[in-house]
Formats: sequence, structure tokens, C-alpha cells
Amino acid sequence: MDATTKDPRSYNRSRTDVLIVGAGPVGLALAIGLRQHGVSVRIIDLAPGPKDEPRAAVIWPRGAEALDDLGVGKAIRRAANELAAVHFYSRGRPLGAARLGGLDSAYPRPLMIEQHVTEPILEARLQELGARVERNVRAVRLAQKPDAVEVHLCMGGATASIRADWVVGCDGARSVVRKQIGVSFPG
Repeated sequence: MDATTKDPRSYNRSRTDVLIVGAGPVGLALAIGLRQHGVSVRIIDLAPGPKDEPRAAVIWPRGAEALDDLGVGKAIRRAANELAAVHFYSRGRPLGAARLGGLDSAYPRPLMIEQHVTEPILEARLQELGARVERNVRAVRLAQKPDAVEVHLCMGGATASIRADWVVGCDGARSVVRKQIGVSFPG
């Protein structure tokens, strides 16, 4: 649900098993896996929608198998290009090639697909499982309570809080969650 249409006061009465901060491929895949196992999930993201520019571009065979377990393998394969070989050049001169594939897997080769194509596929699967990305929502502060983690949120000019048994930071290099728990990112 887009948080811009949700009454911020309803968050203050909210509780979930897992709150995921960040709706990129990792956060979406985690949310799907948890929902498949009956875990209640809320997933928030500061962005108004999925990324619209090219980013991560390769899904390796084991990753494709994991996505298959999440119910999106066929959709990913249809949208991707299989990488059969890699050609190496130096100063415009061919050095050689490496053929890829032949693994004993339903996905024997890497798949070339960019993040802005992958995210909507994952988000559609999450919706099939009864959860939606709540957009335009920023996690501001985390507070450990005896029975939960309270996460203070900002949605436009409104503020609210949600309680979760677990909070997972999938919000990238400038992660609010990581900073709040004191984990550095040397990059």
C-alpha cells in the first residue's frame, strides 16, 4: 500500500513480525520468502516507486534457483538474456573467450537482467502473497523495547511508529537501520 494514501495514525497501532526497510531486490526477495512461510511482513521504502535506471545486471545460476523457489524464476528467465560466453579484449584486441553454462541446474547460465526489470517482477509476486511495498516512507529512528523494536517513520510531513519483532535493513549503502545499530560500512 502506498503510504501516501494511508492514514499515518494507523501506523501507531501497527505491529508486524518483520519490518523490512528497503524494497530493492534483496528486501523484496526476503519479504517474499517470509510470506511464503506465513510470517507477517511490512516493507517500506523511501522511493516513490521501483528504480527506473539500470543497476545490478547479472543473476548467477544459484541466485536464479533461489528466485525460482520464490516463484519468480520463470518470469525472470522470460525477461532476461542468458549469458553464453564472455569475450575478453585489451586495447581493442581480442584475448579470448570463456564459454559459460553446462551446470547441472535449471539455470545453467548467468542471466542478464537489470534491477529496474527485476524489481517489478518481485513486487508483483509479493502482492500475490498479500503484502505490498509501502512507498514514500522513511525510517527515522529505531528504539529497542523489551518486547519489540519501535521504528519511527516519516511519511511526507507526518510521523508515526510501528512495532516489529524483527527489523531488517535492506536500505543500501546509506542504511538508516545499519547506522542506528552502529554497524559501519567501509565500502
